[in-house]
This record gives sequence, structure tokens and C-alpha cells, in this order.
Amino acid sequence: MAEDKTTETPTTDPDQPVSESVAPRPLTPARQKRLQQAFQAANTQMRQGNYDYSTDLFVQCVSGDPGNVLYIQSFLANMETKYNKNHKGAPMAGLKTAGAKASLKKASMQSKWMDMLKAGVEICKLNPWDTTALLGLSQACEGMGFVDGQLAWLKAALAVDPRDPEMNRHCGTLLHRLGLLEDAMACWVRVKSALPMDEEADREISSIHVERTINAQNSKGDGAKKGLDGKQTTAEERMEQDIRRNPDDLSLYTQLIDLHIRNEDFEKALAVIDRAIEHWPTNVDMVEKREDIEMRKVRLTLDRAEAEADPSKPESVERVNEIRKEVFLKELEFAISRCERYPNNLNFKYELGLRYQMAGKITEAIAEFQRAKDDPRRRGHCLLALGQCFQKIKQYRLAISYYQDAIKEIPDRDPDNRKRTLYLGGKLAVYLGDLDNGEKWLSELAKMDFAYKDVPVLLDRIVQIRQNKGNSPDGAAEG
Repeated sequence: MAEDKTTETPTTDPDQPVSESVAPRPLTPARQKRLQQAFQAANTQMRQGNYDYSTDLFVQCVSGDPGNVLYIQSFLANMETKYNKNHKGAPMAGLKTAGAKASLKKASMQSKWMDMLKAGVEICKLNPWDTTALLGLSQACEGMGFVDGQLAWLKAALAVDPRDPEMNRHCGTLLHRLGLLEDAMACWVRVKSALPMDEEADREISSIHVERTINAQNSKGDGAKKGLDGKQTTAEERMEQDIRRNPDDLSLYTQLIDLHIRNEDFEKALAVIDRAIEHWPTNVDMVEKREDIEMRKVRLTLDRAEAEADPSKPESVERVNEIRKEVFLKELEFAISRCERYPNNLNFKYELGLRYQMAGKITEAIAEFQRAKDDPRRRGHCLLALGQCFQKIKQYRLAISYYQDAIKEIPDRDPDNRKRTLYLGGKLAVYLGDLDNGEKWLSELAKMDFAYKDVPVLLDRIVQIRQNKGNSPDGAAEG
């Protein structure tokens, strides 16, 4: 059996450079030209009614340049025309997109923005009015720093049902964060109209009113005006004065923090929030706001490094990978903090387990997954992850046990994870000499997707091993 050790499935090495699942390939002039040619060909095919061909071309464009609004709008227009603007998409689109939606969700939890983009586009190919996909695509663009693309997908999601209060709530929150106050106000007014007693809508509308007033003041004299002492003061200085006069008003700190965030002056924002935390040490919202600011800070650094990176220079590529690693470590740090703050939240434990697994901290990952598997919504995914973790540390019998349990838990409506579990379990079973389970699980996988990785080769290997046993003296005696 020694020769079969190659069947062990390797796991991702966290020290390797971040893959294209996180960020798109650099948009060089040559690549940009190719995408533009594909875009022109796609429009030609769309005008001729060759929607399948034009779809493939538009997907190349959207995937190759995620921040290009024209590519996004044309892709959606093509899909809407293909389905005669029926607002439903292809027949049985909900069933057909189940696997892609699972992939979208998983990629979101792992901050794999390009994987999110690919999964979201696959869903839109079958239903361009699917708000889960459209919001996921908006999130992916946000993660990669493509604000224009983020807004394009967001507006498409809102256009599906402009009066839906929850969609407007989501869009209003994001638009407010981006500083698009008028658009955000329109969203929150629609929430208020649908839900007159909604307290969050009241708070947001009030907050936007305040910010619009501040912005109007800042637009006069480049943000400066005379204070009580007759000297010119900026909006920041006036807010600091307000805080000194009313040091127990938390909203004044929040306004100043938000001002610094809009100006992308994250160091000042962190300094103000530290003062607020010192004043209100038990305020969890402030602590989590600080984490959000730190993440925005490192992601902005990553965005700038990627924009300035020269792929031909190893030191430039290395710098980008180092910053990507810093982003990942921050995400890990904050995942630990969330688990400490919310010890009974099993979803947070699952997310922490994933990050430990990605970081190669397998013992810690196992502990979190074993706790999180008590959540029935995550049980199958936790069992799969536990199988992978125990296989990583060469505890193969434990790994096969968890794979077997995961196969029982993960349903057919989650095809990606079910196929992955059948494959890992079946391949490991063959390695361990458990040909019955190996054949059973790989055969089930073959019925779902015969071309999945090396499934045909593994099934042939099982046949060959059985034949070899049958031809041996011991095998004949057993027969």
C-alpha cells in the first residue's frame, strides 16, 4: 500500500502567496486591450441574438476588470434581454444556482473576493435579478477596492425591488458609509415609509441630516469659519470644541470619527475612538467600530500597494503578499475577539476555525470546529473541516470517520461541499485500503460529476487492486 500514499490530499499552504481567489490579475495595457476587444465582440454577438456566446465574452470582461461599470451594466443587460426581462431568469434557476450560492457564501466567509465574483456571475447567468448574487458581487468589489463596481452591483440589486425595506436598509447603510448621503437618505426614507416605527431609520436619517449640515459648512471657505474667539476653525476643530463642552455625549465622538474616516485619515479616527473607549470601556459598539477602522486601514494599504505593484519586480510582489498576510492576520485577530465577546455564538467559532485552518494552526482549528458542530446549520461543514484537519496531521482514521459523518450531514442541495466530501472521503478510503467505502463514495460522486478531479482514475485503481488481490494466492484462498 505504500505506493498509494500519493492519494493523500494536500491542503493549502498559508505561507504561499495569496492566490487569484482574492484579487484579480494585474490589468496591464495588453490585457486591457484584449478585454476591450472581447467587449466589442460581445456587443456584436448580443445584437445578433447570440446570447450564450455574448455571455461568455461579457463574463471574461467582468472577471478581468471587476471595477469597470460599463462591463457590469452590459453583462446584466445581456442577461436580462436573454430572459426577455421576465425577472425570474432561467427555468428552475433557484435549484440550478444552489451550488453557486453555497460557493458564494463560503468565499464571503473566507474573504476570497475573486471566488465570490465568479460564483455571483454564475448565478446571474441563470438569474440576473437574484439579489443574493448582486449583493455578493457588490461585497466582492468592496473587498477588492472597486467602489464604482460595488455601486453598480448595488444599484442593480436595489432596482429589483426599489420599495423593499430590507434591501433599502442594506443599500442605505452602504451608501452612507461611502459618503453618498443623498442616495443613502433616499434609501432610508423608503425604509421609514414602509416601516414608520423603525428606530434605525430614524437614527440614520438624523445622522445624515447632521452630516449634510457639516458638509455644507465645510464647503464654505474650504471647511473653515470663525469660532467664538473670532479665529477661523475647521469642522474637525469645531467638533473637538463640542466634545470638550459635552465630553459625555458619545454621538459627538462618533461624528468626529466618521469625519476622519471619510477623509481616510484612519490614524486620527483611531485616536478619537481610543478616547471614546477610555470614556466608555464597556461599549462593545465602539470596540467593534475600532476593529472596522483597522481593517479599512490595512485594506486601503493593500489596495494602494496592489495598484502600484510591478509584477516584473519580485520585491514589489513580495510587498503585496506581505500586506495581504497582514490583512489575513488582522481578520484572524478580530475573529478571536468576536469569539471572546460572544462565547455562545457558534457561527463565530466556525469562522474562527476556518481562519485557524487557513493559518495552519490545525490544533486550534479542530477545537473551534468541534465546538461549532453543535450548530445544526454548520454541522456538515464543520465535520468536513474536521476531516480535512485530521488528515492534515495524518490522523487518517479520525479523518475518515469525520468524512463519513459529513457525508451523512451535507445534503444534495449543497452540491459543492457534498462533492468535496465524497471525493476526500473516497480518496482517503482507497489510501487506507477501505475499498468498499471508497468505491461507494466515489461512485456516488461519479453519478453527480464523473469528471470531478481524478475520480475515473481512482475508480479504475479500485478495480485494479481488487483484480490483483483476486489473482494472488491469498486472494484465491479467501474467495
